[in-house]
Amino acid sequence: MKILSTQPFASPLATALSVPLISPKLKRCDNGELLVCIDQSLVHKQNIVIVDTLDCPVNSSLMDLLLMIDAVKSAQPESLTLVLPYHAYGRQNHPTHDSAGSAAQLVMRLLAMAGIDELVTVDIHHPNILKEAPFKVCALTAVPLFAELIRLHNPTPIIIAPDKGSADRAKDLAEHLKTDWTVLSKKRLENGDIIISSPDVFQKRDCIIIDDIVDSGKTLCLAADYLIKRGAGQIDAFVTHGIFGKGCLERLNQSSSLKSLTITNTVPITMALGPKITCADITPVLVEGLTRLDRNRFFSERNQNK
Repeated sequence: MKILSTQPFASPLATALSVPLISPKLKRCDNGELLVCIDQSLVHKQNIVIVDTLDCPVNSSLMDLLLMIDAVKSAQPESLTLVLPYHAYGRQNHPTHDSAGSAAQLVMRLLAMAGIDELVTVDIHHPNILKEAPFKVCALTAVPLFAELIRLHNPTPIIIAPDKGSADRAKDLAEHLKTDWTVLSKKRLENGDIIISSPDVFQKRDCIIIDDIVDSGKTLCLAADYLIKRGAGQIDAFVTHGIFGKGCLERLNQSSSLKSLTITNTVPITMALGPKITCADITPVLVEGLTRLDRNRFFSERNQNK
């Protein structure tokens, strides 16, 4: 296995796996086009793992990734795995009232056409996207990592899913911690306002809100306010992907109800997060997934050679 990447979290990943790290040469033309140069002798007939992320600007990042995949594929690797911890467009899985398309499925088709054989991703917003993927998929989660961190400070909180979409994630975390969990009912109005309700099962109990993405921060802050008003104890949140759209960091850091937020580095952090937000390293989760893939590939090849 060899890792090919320009992302900052690729180096610790390669070190943890004890595999070489290849850095492609990238040249940005005056008109914005990207030229990807790769030493084909380092890639030909090798098991290559591209490590990337679709951060802002998303469309530019996606096009750059497709060009990199195509450049590697042209060198005829033995296999080509894409590690994409944050899958942009993962929230656009269902057609809207004014669109019949699915951006999430389109991205999957583009990755397949570019030439990947396997995809490794973390806490995709709609897991059902992966069921129809035209390549092998290794779906990972930050839940075990979060569980380890929570055990250090508060081993028996009640786990809160801020909406039905996070219910499975909350249940998984609760099972790791052997504690209770519940789901808040969230209704989004036409004007963008959010109404939250739930059974009152968390009075005087510390709560952990678990989610996959924090973008505007509105749901997170409203959920924390709701829990505090109904007698909950300390409110902490654990969210995999820190997107932090406009006004999000200010909203989170100014919240009097939310004590802390822990994210992971699935998306590169380029701004000051503020006093209550910390970032956990996703490397152990990716190492576990790639080790499993490599082990399965080894046994598959050995069986084929018998």
